[in-house]
Amino acid sequence: MRLDEIDATLALWEGKAAELEGDARVKAESALADMSARRDAFRETIKKEAELREAEWNHAKAAREADWKAFEASAQRYIDNTDAQVEQQKVAFGARADAQRKAWQEAIDKFADDASKASAVHKAKADAAVKQMKADSEAAKSKLEKLKLASAESRSAYEKALNETREAFDRANQAARDAFAN
Repeated sequence: MRLDEIDATLALWEGKAAELEGDARVKAESALADMSARRDAFRETIKKEAELREAEWNHAKAAREADWKAFEASAQRYIDNTDAQVEQQKVAFGARADAQRKAWQEAIDKFADDASKASAVHKAKADAAVKQMKADSEAAKSKLEKLKLASAESRSAYEKALNETREAFDRANQAARDAFAN
């Protein structure tokens, strides 16, 4: 999900940077280059995680968190170097919220498809996990929409909402994986 958020943010700001002029454009392009490099590092960490065992995965998770924080710092640098800081922040929040909604739906669709193919032993648990994931998704969507419509929220409020819905997504995915594993 975070990679989707990064891609959405970069796509949005690459278009916006072209509209800037002078020193603001140079600084924005520098921040975008840094964000692109951070995205690539984040993507590599995710690829490596897929191949790891449990103990190694915990180490890779810490590396992914460090890559995420570095991307966030670059994103803040971009916001700081544009004239329309509040508007850029709000637009980026919207792009990230949209990326989260898309990730939720893709995960729900995948687990629903898997549930339809599950054995009778796993079917009830799998269906329950998909149902719970749908409910969690609706709650996350509602939370993000309310904040997206608010006129003047702070960056910390946006980040808190994104983090909470991201954590809910991670819990829902884990619950669904557990339902299929048992």
